[in-house]
Amino acid sequence: GGGSGFGNGTPPEPWGGGGGGGGGAVMLLAGREIELEGTGAGVNAGGGGGETDLAETYNDGGGGGGSGGAILLESPLIKLEEATLAANGGGGGGGNIGGALADHGTTGLLGDTPAPGGQVAGAGGAGSAPDGQPGTDQIDGTGGGGGAVGRIVVRTEPGGPVVSTGITSPPAVIEELNR
Repeated sequence: GGGSGFGNGTPPEPWGGGGGGGGGAVMLLAGREIELEGTGAGVNAGGGGGETDLAETYNDGGGGGGSGGAILLESPLIKLEEATLAANGGGGGGGNIGGALADHGTTGLLGDTPAPGGQVAGAGGAGSAPDGQPGTDQIDGTGGGGGAVGRIVVRTEPGGPVVSTGITSPPAVIEELNR
């Protein structure tokens, strides 16, 4: 998961927002075929958004976004027809600046668009930009960095078809199915 934020206020510790949780893992296995079909269909193992410190109004930093999780599909035939597999990072939590409360980061999205962070926080990694973006540097109240992408693995028969008109974010690693 993402790291916790830190601040420069006067209350007792802990200061700052908590980090977002990691994306978890999903494994789909089939002896014959896996088919995900239709816009909006898919599997999301996105990292959690970093938190801002809602308990304080001091200049506290936001927590980092969680990294994307893992998705494994394993079958002789795999079809992704307009469906999405996503293991994107979460956006960083916003930094509280000058006593103004910030927003939490967004959980990793189902698609290839980076998850937004809160105020002065970094977006999560997605698509072909796997690293999360850093928070904007402030004297106090820096936003948390976005989480990096996870991993997607598709295993199928040697030379077996993977029919895909969908989105994989990050790009899937294609491996041979060992039986």
